Amino acid sequence: LSASAAYDAATQEYIIAYERTNPAQGPRGLNVQRVTSEGTLLWGGGSGLEVVAFNSPPQAGVQVVPGPNGGAILSWLRYTGANGPMAVSAARVNADGTFAWPTQTIDLASSANNKSRSSIVKSTAGDWYVAMCARCV
Repeated sequence: LSASAAYDAATQEYIIAYERTNPAQGPRGLNVQRVTSEGTLLWGGGSGLEVVAFNSPPQAGVQVVPGPNGGAILSWLRYTGANGPMAVSAARVNADGTFAWPTQTIDLASSANNKSRSSIVKSTAGDWYVAMCARCV
């Protein structure tokens, strides 16, 4: 469903973040996987590292970028109700597949309203920012 991929030029590896579901698109979860240029899966086997547990509300607008030192930074829109309002969440994964922050995920914007089109950017100072459209028309 919602997915994002990035290339880490420093390590020559790929990072794929995606929303997983069953064939009926019922239960949902969010995973991330790091893959070498030879195709070796580095985080959590085939399906990757579980970021958001399966059987969670839907995730949308998943974005992933290479993080510091071979890690990854993810952001996504987290539905807080049926077909509607969303919060913005994020996670940071270290190169060894462990989570970098004290909690596995954090809310960047917990106010529940309609959001879309998120992206992650890195400043020239090395800071990371998540931007999204809150009322796009």
